[in-house]
Parts: sequence; structure tokens; C-alpha cells
Amino acid sequence: MSAAAALATPPLIVPKVEPAEQASVIAIEELAFTVAPRRPGAAPTQILADVSLTVHEHEFVSIVGPSGCGKSTLLNFIAGLLPVQSGRLTLMPTARRDRVLGYMFQQHGLLPWRNVQKNVELGLEVAGVPAVQRASQAREMLEQMGLAGFEQHFPRELSGGMRQRVALARTLVLRPEVMLMDEPFGALDAQTRIYIQELFGQFWEQHRVTVLFVTHDIDEALFLSDRVLVMGARPGRIVAQYEVGIERPRSHEQMRHSPRFQELYDCIWQDIRRQSQLSMQGATDE
Repeated sequence: MSAAAALATPPLIVPKVEPAEQASVIAIEELAFTVAPRRPGAAPTQILADVSLTVHEHEFVSIVGPSGCGKSTLLNFIAGLLPVQSGRLTLMPTARRDRVLGYMFQQHGLLPWRNVQKNVELGLEVAGVPAVQRASQAREMLEQMGLAGFEQHFPRELSGGMRQRVALARTLVLRPEVMLMDEPFGALDAQTRIYIQELFGQFWEQHRVTVLFVTHDIDEALFLSDRVLVMGARPGRIVAQYEVGIERPRSHEQMRHSPRFQELYDCIWQDIRRQSQLSMQGATDE
């Protein structure tokens, strides 16, 4: 028996979605991406293969998977940072086309010469929002992020968690209708990460923006998400998906004692473990 057969993926768990109630916001069909060889005679590297997924309006979807499977690359395609080579990607239009998409990266990316207030105002400034209006919006968002009183501080004067909250405020103040988030809390210590997850979860409960969230943290994915997608070993593709089905609002204390959480965690961990083994063996489960 081959390694791929021995580690075959279990049947897909498909969420129950009522199409009449939820419109598609992100639709991807058979997306593929190959990188040209770096040296003569080498074979091209296939990063993504036949990726198909749909994210519905007001839905929070997380993507997990082994390192190097193309999760961040997928977000870059959706953001328009990479041209589509093969397949189809559709970002559905909304009433506010100028602010449809927000993208939060792994690093905070704050400008060191601008204070907290001016960093949060940056996107509004680029969008041409008048100074008085953008200052008011930035202060309101900083207050929601628990950063009132730090408006005049510079990034070097803040802790890592505070800098990440400023970066989150800078993204959210634009009121994007779709948010792409690439491991935004991954570099934080455990306690700070839990605090920011709960803070962002509360914000999401109020505003229900559509979110596609990449993480290596299964706990984080289950705490925040409506659905969790698992990507397979490179070339990346969706190998499983799970509907979380845990009532909102959520707390970490509640999640830890939830039988549903434990069931989902174990299933997703086994998926990722299987795909990581395949990746190390240079195989796929096709």
C-alpha cells in the first residue's frame, strides 16, 4: 500500500448552507498556481491545485493546514496581489466597491514615524476622508480596541499585543465588507492572543463582516469561525471542511468544556497531522 493510500483523507464534512439566505461573496473554482523553476533543468513547483471554495456573506471562515501548503498565497490571489494563472476567482461586488476588501498581514506593518492615531488614520487619509472626520473615526476605533489614551504614542513605545491591536484598528476603521486575515495574532504570546481573539470576536458579533482567516491554531479557528477548511500538503487544495456549529457569543472557557469543540479539534488535528506526514514524504492524498 502506498503512503498516500495509507493516509487517505476521511470523507468531507459539508456544512448546511441555505443559498436563499446567504449570498456568495468569494467564489473560487479550480484555482491552480505553478512557480517557474529557479534553475535550468529543474521542474516547476505547483503551489496550488484545483482549489475550490465559497465564502458566504457575513460568514467567518478559517483555513488551516500544514506549513507551505499555500494558505497565504491563496489570500494573495483573492486580494488581487497575484494574477490568476488557471481557474476562476470571483469577488462579488457590493454597494461600497471602494472599501470592499481589508487585508491584515502577519506583521503589524505600522509606520514608525507616525503615532498610533496617525497610523490608524492612514487608510482613511489615502481614501480622501476629511481630517476631522478621520480623526474622530480613528479615536472611536481605538477606544473599541482598548487603546484610548495611547493615541499619541509611537509603535516603539507599545507592546507587541498593543501594536497588533493598532494594526487591527487600522484595518477595521475602513469598515471593509470582506476581511482577509493572514495569521494576524500568530506572533503574540498565548494570553495576549486569547484577549485579542475575544476582542475581535466581539467586534465581529456586532458588525458581521465576511472574514477569510488563515491560522495554524486550531483553537483559534474553532473559537472564531463558522466553518473551518483544511488545506492539504502542497500542492494545496481543500481536503476537508467542518461546520463549527457552536452557539455564539463564545468564550474560551465555554469552548474548552464543549464536547463539540473536542470532537472538531480531534478531527482537524488528525487531518493536519495526515497532511503534514504526506508533505514530509513528498506525497499527496490524491
